[in-house]
Amino acid sequence: MQLPLVESVLGGALETCSTAPVTGFFRNGCCDTGP
Repeated sequence: MQLPLVESVLGGALETCSTAPVTGFFRNGCCDTGP
């Protein structure tokens, strides 16, 4: 599964932080919070 490119508050790309268990607001492994 390829995630859309989203930026961190520092302007860099978000990185997957955990996939076992899947974490993040959307449970996609990143701290992605939406549009």
